[in-house]
Amino acid sequence: AAERVWQNTDVALYMSNPVRSGDLLFGVAMQNKGQPFCLDLKSGKTLWKGNPRQGDNAALLLSGDALVFPWPPVGRSRIWIRLRSGNSGRW
Repeated sequence: AAERVWQNTDVALYMSNPVRSGDLLFGVAMQNKGQPFCLDLKSGKTLWKGNPRQGDNAALLLSGDALVFPWPPVGRSRIWIRLRSGNSGRW
């Protein structure tokens, strides 16, 4: 049987994919009509949440040190954050 390592009730995913970078997990939570977040995978702790109302769903992409968040507007992606040496700092 699987063993639960941690549980986080701050954020939940629905119709969006999380992206892992080292010990960090980035995603867009369904709460607040799409709220970006970053979790520590070792502890499950929420490290930060971004502005609400960023979209009901998202397909995140990790490319090198850039996390691309393709929403909004349609057809115009933007670099959401740049990852620096494994930390979760937003630029």
